[in-house]
Amino acid sequence: MPVKQILTLLHYQSLHLKRLLIHSSFLLFQSNLRFLLLYLLCTQSTSSEAQVTLTATQGTLSGTYTSLSGAFAKINDGTHKGVIDIKITGNITEPGTTTALLKSNTPSSYSSLTIKPQGGDWTISGTITANRGIIELAGADNVTIDGDDPSTPGIRNLTIGFSSLATTRTACIRVSSNSTTGTDGADNNIIKNCIIIGNKTNLSTTLTYGINMSNYDVNSLIVGGYSSKNNRFENNFITQCTNGIWAAGNASYPNTGIKIINNKLGDGTVSSNTSIRGIFISYSAENASQTQGEISGNEIQAGAPGTSGFNSLVAGIEVGNSNYGLQIFKNSIHDINQASTTNGAFGIYFSGTSNNGEISIYNNIIRSITATNSNNLFSSPTLSNHGILIAAGATGTNLRIDYNTIAINTANIAGSNVANPVSCAVTISSSVFTLASFRNNILQNLNTSSNAMAIYTSGNTNISGALVDNNNYYTPNGNLGYYNNSTQSNITNWKTATGKDTRSYNINPNFISTSDLHLNGSVSSLLESGGTAISGISTDFDGQVRPGPTAANGGGTAPDIGADEYDGLPATTVSISGLNANPADLCTAGSHVISATITPGSFAVSSVVLSYSFNGTSQLPINMTNISGTLWRATIPVASPTNAIVAWTVTATDASVTKSLAGTPYQDAALSGIGLAAYANPSPTCQGTKTTLS
Repeated sequence: MPVKQILTLLHYQSLHLKRLLIHSSFLLFQSNLRFLLLYLLCTQSTSSEAQVTLTATQGTLSGTYTSLSGAFAKINDGTHKGVIDIKITGNITEPGTTTALLKSNTPSSYSSLTIKPQGGDWTISGTITANRGIIELAGADNVTIDGDDPSTPGIRNLTIGFSSLATTRTACIRVSSNSTTGTDGADNNIIKNCIIIGNKTNLSTTLTYGINMSNYDVNSLIVGGYSSKNNRFENNFITQCTNGIWAAGNASYPNTGIKIINNKLGDGTVSSNTSIRGIFISYSAENASQTQGEISGNEIQAGAPGTSGFNSLVAGIEVGNSNYGLQIFKNSIHDINQASTTNGAFGIYFSGTSNNGEISIYNNIIRSITATNSNNLFSSPTLSNHGILIAAGATGTNLRIDYNTIAINTANIAGSNVANPVSCAVTISSSVFTLASFRNNILQNLNTSSNAMAIYTSGNTNISGALVDNNNYYTPNGNLGYYNNSTQSNITNWKTATGKDTRSYNINPNFISTSDLHLNGSVSSLLESGGTAISGISTDFDGQVRPGPTAANGGGTAPDIGADEYDGLPATTVSISGLNANPADLCTAGSHVISATITPGSFAVSSVVLSYSFNGTSQLPINMTNISGTLWRATIPVASPTNAIVAWTVTATDASVTKSLAGTPYQDAALSGIGLAAYANPSPTCQGTKTTLS
């Protein structure tokens, strides 16, 4: 081959080889690019799903997971140790078979765990599985679930709930002991600032829980916890559950030191309300040596508004067995609705039959508790509506009910529409439950019925040994109360029957509205400074100091009656003066006109009565007549006997008090029936001599 041809061939082969090299390089680049993109895609996908970011001070110091269950598993096996912090950085879904966090015990070793959202409002969704929770603590201690992300607007930035509904028993958060011997309680845990949504269907009574305290069992949520101590549930918003917070314990192993504070339970809608119990508590303490429980500052709604009810009792708070020294205060319990004709509704319900001594209920506002008009027997109280109901089988001693405002102020549903249906602000159906104090309460019942009452006691010993005074009972369309096996129709009868409530009233409390039971400061009232100081209670429902304030209206001289300490207009009471009998003593017996000046106070004068007696024998009282302005008159007839000493008293009554003032007694014909004889000494007497007549 000529050299030229050889060179030409080599040139083309060189070009072809270059093209091959370029093509190969491109193919390699494409392959590498595809690998890079696939890597980035996988990395991004993994990052978007791994929204649980964990840091620890010992062991493996960090990790990312797609669920809390995954993180809990690695804490349980000792991968992460020490002080552990978990951030939720996106929405996650927990599996149906949740991994529970166990206590710190070899191989695990942690001193505390905190779970918080970061960077937005996030949701931990649950998969509905019977008797399981979305988040489960089984004997775990020192765990804080705090739904507040300071960098995100609002204070509740973490939602823990189910995305679907079912008639399946579940819990959103489970705080469980993990031993029946009291050796593995879930202690010192805090759940706060979370939105908690259950899986309850509208009117189902299948038990579902927002927060559930139990003993750990994957097949049960209803066995109470064993010695789970010092747990706090705070500022959570819980809906779509039959039981908002179910804090159940066990005999001999109480869940001491529990605090349920400032939560909102229920939203007042048929679909999302807490339906059966806002809060249930049992076995929180058995004696004075144990740290007692607290339920305070909560807003609670329960039941279902409308005409369809639940096949269950409905209560804002239920107090079961063994809650020695429990403090229930500053709660707003309202719109507890029951439309079933076979079950009732209660603001606070005592069902426990043991160890409920020394409980205090104070500074609570309870209103709008409704049931059906289907029961007219106080012997069946659980069929009706009550602000506080102490059930027939309940036992307890030294209960203190002070400074509460309780109003049955919303009309019931007709139901069976029996005559004189039962409703009551405070009902003590247990004859063996005793009170130590019942003071400074406002009890109102606006229902129309002879069985619409402010207070009902099944046994005299309920209150006979208690301090009972400075209350206001207002039942304009019913009877005041029931005591000594008899209906007491008014405040006078109640005071006489009980020997109590000497400084109590029967007046309209004048609330701001039916939904705002703070007192109206523009209306003068005896409730202003009408209470008595009680040791240990120095503030009101809103945290304002008692007594007070000493502001423009001049009150604050003593605590106000009810849950609200307010700047009210102090009321003045009726006064009596200017008593006069005209004429005064007569030589010949006659009738006498009695005049009195009756000056009204803050309330209209309802009656002025003249009472009188002849020689100490009472006569029929006379209603005095208002002549004009403040002048009242009545006439006492001729005395019998005509020379009798006549004693008389004027009594004036207004809506708040009864006052009496005695007039000056008089006596007519003082010499009537008296003969005179004169005797001379010496006798006979001669002219010009002195003699003495006697």
